Amino acid sequence: MAAKTDAEKEILEEEFRSLEEQKAEIEQRKKRVQYREQFRHAGYVYVISNIGTFGEEKDVYKIGVSLRDKPEERVDELSDAAVPFDFDIHAMIFSADAYALENALHKALMPDG
Repeated sequence: MAAKTDAEKEILEEEFRSLEEQKAEIEQRKKRVQYREQFRHAGYVYVISNIGTFGEEKDVYKIGVSLRDKPEERVDELSDAAVPFDFDIHAMIFSADAYALENALHKALMPDG
């Protein structure tokens, strides 16, 4: 489609730029999906506690996994739903296999029974 006027040309150029931006966004999403497929166990292992709820003497910690880009969002959800006080974050560790790391931490930190 050939533009007959400068105004038509400008409209077509703007549409082209918009399509290029959409294409770039789709490519970014595609890369994220491919990364997630390749590294579907990649994520963050968090170690949190809540002194306000459990008290300082309890030595109670929660170890969990978040596969989110912003793992703090998961901790915020736990703070909102589970306890009257916000959780304190002691560690946030990225791992290619977050579930294996979480399991190893649970085993290593379990008190002798």
